[in-house]
Amino acid sequence: METILSKRTKQIQKSYDNLPLLEDVYCKIGYDFAVISDSLIESLTDNRNKKREIKADLGDVSMAVFNREYELSDEYIILKSCKYELKGLEKLMTGLRIRIESLKAQLKGEY
Repeated sequence: METILSKRTKQIQKSYDNLPLLEDVYCKIGYDFAVISDSLIESLTDNRNKKREIKADLGDVSMAVFNREYELSDEYIILKSCKYELKGLEKLMTGLRIRIESLKAQLKGEY
């Protein structure tokens, strides 16, 4: 399964010297960022509910046992993956913005 991050990276590589295509990819990454941010908000709610469920099921246990059970849950993995994807997209957008500004500067310098 191809991730959004790898898909956008390949698009950037294919159009590295094409300013309009890079600007289009930049906009798409912004859209991806917004969609994942929405998923992150939903995931936070799901995680709160999962923590309550685990606490009710396990009762009075040590924090280590609780954390182990929580970190094995699907809700936790989804939350962590959203956070990692957002961090990766943020870095990709920063690098892409620099490349776009560089291409724009090159175009201004040619005339």
